[in-house]
Amino acid sequence: MKPKQVGMEMGMEMTDTKKDLILKVVKLTGLTQLECEAAIDAFMLSIIDSLKAGHRIELRNWGIYQVVVKNSYTGRNPKTGKSIVVPTKLNPIFKFSNEMKRLFREGQNGEK
Repeated sequence: MKPKQVGMEMGMEMTDTKKDLILKVVKLTGLTQLECEAAIDAFMLSIIDSLKAGHRIELRNWGIYQVVVKNSYTGRNPKTGKSIVVPTKLNPIFKFSNEMKRLFREGQNGEK
């Protein structure tokens, strides 16, 4: 069962794009749009490079980026019924910190 997206029942738009994020950072920092875009691009590329190198990235009070191994297994081709070996995969994941979860819940309830 797919989790229900918060706010959809109220007709709210739920997607912020990279450009939306850049514009928010521009407003918060006073930097130019090009400077913010370069900083966000550099941040995202550094995360990817670190994960590819096998590093775990911990951002205090934000969360953890890491790579998990999904082991190979024997599956079945649904069309033919033939057994196939699904290879081992490396999957990047992100886990929010308890502090981030707490801040999100406070924002939901209108608390501070």
